Formats: sequence, C-alpha cells, structure tokens
Amino acid sequence: MSISSLVDAPQRQALASLVTSVAAYEGPQATTSPRFGLVEMELSAIGLPHMPAGFHASDGAVTGLSLRGCGLASVHDAIGDLDSLIYLDLTDNGLTTLPRSMERLTSLECLWLDRNALDVVPDCVWELPKLRSLAIGANKLTSLPPRVASAAGLTHLFAHSNALTSIPDEIGHLAHLRTLDLAENPIDALPDAIGDLAELTILYVHRLRLSTLPAAIGRLSRLAYFNASGNRITELPATIGELTALVDLRLDDNELESLPESLGRLTTLRQLHVRGNRLASVPPGVRGLSGLTQLDVRDNRLRVIPEFIGELSRLVSLDLRSNALTTLPESIGALQHLARLDLRWNRIVPRPVWLQALQDRGCTIWD
Repeated sequence: MSISSLVDAPQRQALASLVTSVAAYEGPQATTSPRFGLVEMELSAIGLPHMPAGFHASDGAVTGLSLRGCGLASVHDAIGDLDSLIYLDLTDNGLTTLPRSMERLTSLECLWLDRNALDVVPDCVWELPKLRSLAIGANKLTSLPPRVASAAGLTHLFAHSNALTSIPDEIGHLAHLRTLDLAENPIDALPDAIGDLAELTILYVHRLRLSTLPAAIGRLSRLAYFNASGNRITELPATIGELTALVDLRLDDNELESLPESLGRLTTLRQLHVRGNRLASVPPGVRGLSGLTQLDVRDNRLRVIPEFIGELSRLVSLDLRSNALTTLPESIGALQHLARLDLRWNRIVPRPVWLQALQDRGCTIWD
C-alpha cells in the first residue's frame, strides 16, 4: 500500500521533512518510496513500548510514529504538523532538546523519550492535554520541575536512570498516576506528597540513596508492587502495614535489622524479598502473611528459623541461603506447596531426615 494512499498531503510533507532529517538512519526502506526510511507499523504494534521504526495512519492522518534508534540529534519542527499523533517513540537517539512545535500535539497520549541526552523536559511536554504515559528514563535530567503538576492526566511516568537528586512536592498532584519509576537516581529522600498518589499501583524506588521511607507511604492504599531495593534503609515506618493491596514487596540490599510487626497485616502479600540485609531473626510480623508464596531472606544474619514458618501454608519458594543456620524447624516439612527450598552456604549438620520426605514429594532442595 502506498504512503500517499495512507496519509493526507499535509501530513505526507511533514513525514518527508522528518525522515530526510534522519541522516544516520539506515533502516528498511518503504517499498513505495525510497525517500521514506520508515515502514508502516501494524496496528497491533501501536501502544507497545519500543516500537520498530515506522508509522501508522488512520483516516488519512498519522496516529503513531516511531523514530526509535535513528541517530537523531534533533527533531524537525514539522513534528508539530502531525497533530493527530497518539503515540510517539523517540527512544534511543541523541536528542538534547525538543522542538516547541510539539505543543501542537494535542492528541498525544504516549511519548517515549528514553535513552537520549535531555537535561530538561520542556514545559510544552508537561502541558500536553491528553498525555497519559511519559518515558524519560536514561537521560541527563537533574530535576523534575514543579510544572510536572500540569500533566494532571498522567497514568505512567518513567524517570529512571537519570541524575535526579530530589522529587518536587507537586508530584502529588498527579491524581491518576498508576506507575511511577524513579529507580537509579541519586535521590536521598522521597517527599511526603508521594502519599497523595491515591491511584498508584506500581512504585520503583530501587537503587536510590534512601535511608528512610516517609510515613506517608502508608497512604498508598492501592499499591500492589513496591521495589525499594538497593538503598540504605535502616528502618521501615509502621505505616507499611497499611499497604493492604500489596502483592510484591522488594527490600533487598538495604541495612534493615528488623521489620515492623505491622507487616503482618499485609494478608494479600505474595512475595517478600529482604535478601542482603542485617536481619538476625525472622520478624514476628511475617507470621501474619498468610498469602505468602515466596520468601527470600538469603544473605542475612539468621541463626534460627522460627517454627511458625510452617504456618505459611501457601509458601512455594523459601530461600535461606548464606545465613548462619545450624538447624531447621521440622514445620518446614509440613509446607504442602513448597517446591523450592535453598539451604546453601549454611552449616546445617546433620541433615534433617525429614528433608528427604519433602524431596520425595517433589520439592527441589539445594543444600
């Protein structure tokens, strides 16, 4: 199908201007015109991150455009003429700025700008009225501006792997935000305003420089996935027990010596990861985690595993590697769903006889 049959004349000219500016791109040529270093994307590809280079047109207008990995140093002003764009992928280029003409992309819902060289996100991006998903990870950003509040319709914000040192209080104005990715930034504190994100279900704050978490984190009543691994956290707020929708909690590689008893209120929790901390015992709060299927406490300072571990009847995977264990409670043998038990790099001698029965039942044991 020819490009001329897919796209109206004004938008054909805009595409031509964009594509001829891609000097370094040597991708597939469109079969209808060698001038376009683009191929039509299938409709099913639209909406997926990291689309192959190409475009999608509907009713004579370009609704999806990917210039991913095209070696762009800049984007032609003609981008603003594609005012029906819904999805725009500019990932993996060398962009240091964006044209002001992007303010005319009033239909844009998803914008991917990962892996460029941006040190600021222009105001015109935050003010796009229909923007729902914004990916600005792996750039050179040192801050998010208060203007972030203008993007009131955002549901997904990915700002990982930058040089952010703080997060503005205005982040709390993103009332519809469901995913927030701040991982791998030199941020040493989260604002209390993060607790205002009432719709948040996924929060990535791993590999920051956090020593504490704000008590306001407990207000995230819909949070299902929380990753705060790779920080310097020494203590969790008791309000962590208010995250009653939490399914997966990851706190690996911190400096935790204990966990709050309120943790036991997280009855929906399925996975708890606390490897690489300073835990000397399994916290009593773990006893209340009746829905837990995976428990990872490897590389801590555990000397004893409590008998109540046998009450976690849904447990499928138990990782006890690299502790100081010399014995095990026989109650582990009563875990009917246990499929993986890792005991390596402990000193459990002699080997408990009941481990063989567990193994005969189909549980894989590493010891």
